[in-house]
Amino acid sequence: MKDFFREIKYAYQRVRYGFDERLYWEFESYFAQFIPPLKQFCEDEYDPENNLKRSEIYKTTLELIDIWEKQTYEEIWDGKKTTELWEYFGKNITYYWN
Repeated sequence: MKDFFREIKYAYQRVRYGFDERLYWEFESYFAQFIPPLKQFCEDEYDPENNLKRSEIYKTTLELIDIWEKQTYEEIWDGKKTTELWEYFGKNITYYWN
């Protein structure tokens, strides 16, 4: 019964705010959902013949994603690879469009 009331509360929060409080508990895993589409986007848009700056950013992003995907258990808990990827993405966010 307790789970039933929680689900109603979460549904209400999603309707009212567009998200529920469980998001606060797992920001990192929420952002990790964006990595596969980001990888696909960079693979699709990478074209060194067309725009050198954008292509270099996409190439570096793909390299950082590759490093992120191959993390050891200890590196996952350390968080440095995740931080490096998201910092690079944030600094270059205006280049991710098509």
